[in-house]
Amino acid sequence: GSPRVDLQAGAIQMEVEQAHRIATGRGVSIAIIDSAVDGSHPDLRGRVRLARNLAERFPVARGGEVHGTAIAGIIASAVNNSEGIIGVAPDVSIAALRACWAVEQDSLAAQCSSFTLARALETALSLSPNVINMSLAGPSDPLLSRLLDEVIERGIIVVAAQAETDESAHEFPASHPKVLSAHSSAAALRVPSVYRVAAPATEVLTTTPGAKYAFLTGN
Repeated sequence: GSPRVDLQAGAIQMEVEQAHRIATGRGVSIAIIDSAVDGSHPDLRGRVRLARNLAERFPVARGGEVHGTAIAGIIASAVNNSEGIIGVAPDVSIAALRACWAVEQDSLAAQCSSFTLARALETALSLSPNVINMSLAGPSDPLLSRLLDEVIERGIIVVAAQAETDESAHEFPASHPKVLSAHSSAAALRVPSVYRVAAPATEVLTTTPGAKYAFLTGN
């Protein structure tokens, strides 16, 4: 088993272990557009099939960055490997597309640009994953909107985080039509979309660079 499962209140609440009897993500590919993922983390080893750095101007510390590694851990941490935690879909194949960079070393906060996000979406289009995950939020952007239209037309599911801020100017890409808006189950839904899913987002135990774990809050 995974020794820290009892500390995963969110996974218990969502009955993740029971859901694994039905599906584990086997055969599903997901492009994570985020900061760098530490693919060598014990709970992520073998999950990251490729990693591309699309924000070369911003150096990445060896071993990935906190936000991208945390998101990958929530999604895909291994089950029954006698390590750490369990992921929602432990058998998925990950393409880690770095379009964001940590504000400071070892910081959860990260920044992205329209240019790097566009490069990541174009790369994702060439990879044709089943799902694209964008746990980020910012102002609406015409180029990114067109790319998202193309992605969705190809049948790729896009999941984006609802912004933590109350500023309506920072609800993109969750506000884009047919993007699945992921929001905290403890917060009100602000993005007016019929495509939405709620999940725990407070004090979530997940993977961090350097074979570590931490309780993190946010999108």
